Amino acid sequence: MVETIVESMYLGAINSRLDNLQAAILLEKFKTFGEDIKLRREIRFHVS
Repeated sequence: MVETIVESMYLGAINSRLDNLQAAILLEKFKTFGEDIKLRREIRFHVS
């Protein structure tokens, strides 16, 4: 039982780091999100 508690505490630490990493990546992607959508629409228009 103690091992399970320690494992879950460790996994919680990993998950919180991933959340911070994912948030940092999303913040960067959001900077160009509007432009990305515009380019996708232009490509879709030309391909269709």
